[in-house]
Amino acid sequence: MKRLCALAIGALVLVALFTTYSWHKAEEDLKLSRTVREESWGRVYLTVAEDIFEFGYMDRAFEDLLEKNASEDEIVEYAGAYYLMARHVERVFIFLSYELYEGYFKYYKIGRAFGNLERFFIDIRSKRGVNRTETIRTNIETFREISRIARKIGKYGDPRDIPEELADELLNTTKNLKLVYE
Repeated sequence: MKRLCALAIGALVLVALFTTYSWHKAEEDLKLSRTVREESWGRVYLTVAEDIFEFGYMDRAFEDLLEKNASEDEIVEYAGAYYLMARHVERVFIFLSYELYEGYFKYYKIGRAFGNLERFFIDIRSKRGVNRTETIRTNIETFREISRIARKIGKYGDPRDIPEELADELLNTTKNLKLVYE
């Protein structure tokens, strides 16, 4: 009987050790998985770094077009390029809002702001009756503000470091974009 109890206690100790080891192993695997996932999203953010950089100088590009009396075709070409960049940045930030729960609203606001830019540039390209040159001229101050904010956002290598105030400021600024009709 003593042997049977000793054997049972030994078996329980072995099971407890194995369970404890498995639990610690699972915890370490989960931490590693979280780290890889978060680092992956940081890398996804870096895919739009070039687009954000370009938005940092959007005001200068449009000012140069206005100074050179660019044709409407040239303006439409630039609007198309900025439309594609805005679409790309919007999609990445919307994905970040779903994947990185901490900071959801910040990523969502930045995504919506670039969505506003996307719609604005597609409207310049496709809506009838829009005076493209006057629309750019009318919005040049808003472009300056968007570019200033984009340069600030572009300084952050990790989306989690972007202050929520910048997201609010960008979203509010993009709401000021207006089309000018003929």
